[in-house]
Amino acid sequence: MSLVHLVPVNTTIQASKLTWVFIQEIMRLHGLPDMIVSDHDVKFTSQFWSFHPQMDGASKQVIQNISQILQGLVSPDQQDWAGKLPMVKFAINSSISSSMEFALFELMYGYLP
Repeated sequence: MSLVHLVPVNTTIQASKLTWVFIQEIMRLHGLPDMIVSDHDVKFTSQFWSFHPQMDGASKQVIQNISQILQGLVSPDQQDWAGKLPMVKFAINSSISSSMEFALFELMYGYLP
């Protein structure tokens, strides 16, 4: 399992633009992944991607956690959600998982922030 990354993009983003966002935000930090776990957005299941994203229970839970956290933080007009993502990412990655007994941040860097 790797760190959770949250990158704000519009739902209308083209797959080619999303590719560059992916390269800048994920690949430059971690290299080319063996797989992508996503919510099956068509941009991740298009023919452009040379590997096939998978969805599992863990990713569903993370997406659900992100949604719940954002619901509690975002203003009613929902204009500030993108600015909340860095702290949501930090909270998720530094939270100790009951199943792993470690935080993702700790597994990646060897210490808790």
